[in-house]
Amino acid sequence: MLSYTWGYTVGSIVAALVAYCEREQLLPSQTAVWICCLCINQHRVDERQEVSAAEFEREFEIRVAGIQHVLSLVAPWTRPENLQRVWCVFEIWRAIEHPGCRLEIIMPPAEQASFSEALVHGFDQIAKSLCAVDLERAEASQMADKRVIHELVSEGVGFEAVNKMVLAELREWLVATGEVALGSLPEGRRGDMLHGLGELLLEQGEHARAIALMEESAVTRESELGPNHPSTGVSLASLGAAKARLGDPHVALRLYKRALAILENQSDPHPATPSCMNNLARLHESQGNYEQALQLYEGAVGLWEAQQLGPDDPTLATGLQNLAQLLGLMGRYDRATAVHERALAICERALGADHALTGQVQASLGQLYQSAGAYDKGLVLFEQALSTLEKQLGGDHFQTAVCLSSLGGLHSAMGAHQTALPLCRQALAILTAKAGPEHLETATCLIVLGGVYEGLGEYEECLPIYQKSLAIREKELGPHHPMTAAGLCCLARLYQTMGQLDESFRIYERVLGIQEMTLGPEHVSTAGSLNNLAAVPF
Repeated sequence: MLSYTWGYTVGSIVAALVAYCEREQLLPSQTAVWICCLCINQHRVDERQEVSAAEFEREFEIRVAGIQHVLSLVAPWTRPENLQRVWCVFEIWRAIEHPGCRLEIIMPPAEQASFSEALVHGFDQIAKSLCAVDLERAEASQMADKRVIHELVSEGVGFEAVNKMVLAELREWLVATGEVALGSLPEGRRGDMLHGLGELLLEQGEHARAIALMEESAVTRESELGPNHPSTGVSLASLGAAKARLGDPHVALRLYKRALAILENQSDPHPATPSCMNNLARLHESQGNYEQALQLYEGAVGLWEAQQLGPDDPTLATGLQNLAQLLGLMGRYDRATAVHERALAICERALGADHALTGQVQASLGQLYQSAGAYDKGLVLFEQALSTLEKQLGGDHFQTAVCLSSLGGLHSAMGAHQTALPLCRQALAILTAKAGPEHLETATCLIVLGGVYEGLGEYEECLPIYQKSLAIREKELGPHHPMTAAGLCCLARLYQTMGQLDESFRIYERVLGIQEMTLGPEHVSTAGSLNNLAAVPF
């Protein structure tokens, strides 16, 4: 079965199929290819009544199951038309999903020659061109087809899940193609491809191979280009991101700092500098170094604005969201709200109200409203975010679970503990399955669930939940992190309620010490801890 767009010429289709036959040593005269324009009466297609989603899916699946082999025609590789068409993305997805179906990428000979040259000289450009899929925004010649495909996807796994599956398949093919080309490259031309392959493998979850290639890329670029070349800095920054993702923050910190020093030392601003700053800021934030993180987040946003990405660029929105979340943690709610609202406005204009990133920003802003006591505003945003994330990512996605947990926490804060309980239980089950029982978001969900039981007066049920959450945070963040202090504060409050006043006072004193050290004596949380200590009766 050939997956192609109506914008391709007959000549390019034939040339691609002949080249495929030659590569696979097949006789064209004895090779059958199912092509819709030759196998389906297009006049009847135009005259037909719109079919149901179930009938549409059944008819398509019959052909995929019968043929078991899909050739996806990609052209031009610099901006593939097939990845902008609903039918083509849908066909790739169904081929991936169907057991035993073989999917292959093919190109016309002229495109293949240009692509092969770019493998050597511009691997990053290829990765950006071929790894951009958005089924919801893809076009179709027949609007009825688009509506039915949208219905099938939105009622199934969701658009984001389909996009991720198609992207993963394209990355896997590109990695395999790049590794073949890498074997024939001379020593002086390997750095760029090593770097690109490493990033693709990291996205695929093949961490060991990704780290090995990224390390080789950094060494190669430093040897060939020099220790202060911007490409060396980019390789070090990517390696730092990989190390941070794999839980090696100390090595990541050293790599980020070295990379940023190289990038900031260039005569002209380098486009990778704000991303490096943003990633370094996230690392400082995770370690509780809020002031250092704040300076870096602000610097990254300023550089992205200076790069004139445009007022509606999602990259800028992500940077603003990171900045706003940190400002919220620091208790600077007014400024955090303004920055967050700007990020949400950008997402809504650039991506639409139903995009997954828009949903994540809505949930993040909802959390900020909750922290500031604006419960009604938070509730509206959480419900909007949950609807969007369930539609785009699916009901059992990690981000959906985070939103469920936050919504449950808000209901509990509003006194609706019975409403909150099933939401938190559902969120915890998803997070435990998707992220693991010791993930930090699992710990946060446990805190929320514990708070629900506390609100219901079920203290013996609450205590081991708080203790489990605290153990995760102490292990992952350390004993002196602000988030560890927040978990300790919940435990101290519970002990006070249960009448164990000495234990409560002792823990509150520990919380105050952490907050004075990490947040400062003027922080709102530090002031809250002083009040908590004063309120413990003796």
